[in-house]
Amino acid sequence: MSVSRQGEKTDTLFYKQPKKQSYFASKGYFFTSEANIQNCFSYALEKYFENSETYSQNIFRETTNVDGVSLEKILKNYFKRISEFSTNLRKNLRKPVPNDVLLAFVDNMGEVIHAVYYRDEIFYTKNGKAFQPDTFKSLNKFLQKNYGDTKQIIVYKIDDDRVKGVCTTSSSESL
Repeated sequence: MSVSRQGEKTDTLFYKQPKKQSYFASKGYFFTSEANIQNCFSYALEKYFENSETYSQNIFRETTNVDGVSLEKILKNYFKRISEFSTNLRKNLRKPVPNDVLLAFVDNMGEVIHAVYYRDEIFYTKNGKAFQPDTFKSLNKFLQKNYGDTKQIIVYKIDDDRVKGVCTTSSSESL
């Protein structure tokens, strides 16, 4: 499944809309069965919800691909920024990261180029569609090795007020 914005000009010949739309599909995200390989954005979201005691979902999984525009829309509408820091000073990368958060890696153009999930001193990542998920403990080493063009890291946590009632495990709806 691939997630991208509706309204963009896209060749939809191979796209199939599900008969029953999920919450995100009803809000303007376009779901396809074109891709069956997960990217870092979908993986970070999957890990976030997999570890949540409050929320459940059935969209972000190994057969889901989320494009950067859709990730930014999801973060803007359902998460809140709790901090951000520049990667120019490497000492910033040694600061403690709050637990149970998504980290968005932003390049000098202001685009999110990678996302990871952080919990209990471990970062969960997937570096591209063709690679297996991985973990790491040093943000500094990971950036130097894989994402040297990252200029800023934004830390996100779900915004309970915005999501209230949409995807709680006690309700019959899920994301």
